[in-house]
Amino acid sequence: MATITKRQAQKLLDAYTKEQTAAAEAAITAYNREVDADTAETEVAVNADKAKAENEAAVAIDRAAVQALIDRYAVAETLGNLGLMRSGTADTAREGITRRRATTERQAQTTKQQTLSALSQRLVTARRQAEAKKQKNAATVRKTVASKVAEKTLTLGKQGG
Repeated sequence: MATITKRQAQKLLDAYTKEQTAAAEAAITAYNREVDADTAETEVAVNADKAKAENEAAVAIDRAAVQALIDRYAVAETLGNLGLMRSGTADTAREGITRRRATTERQAQTTKQQTLSALSQRLVTARRQAEAKKQKNAATVRKTVASKVAEKTLTLGKQGG
């Protein structure tokens, strides 16, 4: 085993540390890109689900409006044929139609808000998990580099004179 000077040992150690650190940072960056890509896929899926929820609510509200028009027409025709258009029965029927429409719209809005809230929470959770994965990976990689550098320091110390 050849002996080396302290200065040579330090230069070798500095070069080794620089090499290992650069490799570690490259590995961390590559891993972070993978995690970010997975998170981006989740974001795309969540945004698609949000758009779907918005659309479903709009369709439900439109259906309620159309059904209310149909019901109003049916009530007007039926009660008109009976000569009861200005009666309490007609008013009660129209009020029922209005309430049913409002209830359907409220339910659609509530369902939409609950769905959007759940999807937003899913996205927040995915982002937090991604950040935790990245931090854990970076800590593990850096710990490995520190261990390798410490081992190299001992090896070079034994070779030094």
